Amino acid sequence: MEHSILNMFLTKGVLNRKLKNSSLSDSDEPEETDDLRVRNVCARMPEHMIAELETACSKLSCSKRQFIEVSIKNALSEYHSLAYEYDMTGERERQNNEEAYEEYIQERIEKGQLSVHPVTGEVLI
Repeated sequence: MEHSILNMFLTKGVLNRKLKNSSLSDSDEPEETDDLRVRNVCARMPEHMIAELETACSKLSCSKRQFIEVSIKNALSEYHSLAYEYDMTGERERQNNEEAYEEYIQERIEKGQLSVHPVTGEVLI
């Protein structure tokens, strides 16, 4: 799809404004505050990847830290999305099983197959 000069100009303006309002700053180092502790992350990478990273950062006019920070945020977001989608921890399955069990017990109570203690509320078999 080919974009007009106006479209590219407007897109640039919108994205610049959005980035100014994001958590990414123009400085190369994030500020450490009482609520935010900052630590280094180090990765040994092949030289060709470093060269690509430097080229991309140069063309985007951003620091390597900013590029890596955005990349890690996106990777973590994707991880959380997939972990939820595939129920990695089994939490949704447990919740569904608990809900199904409660529905089963309620049906048996309604059919008179089980009763509930009038004082404690415990299900009686």
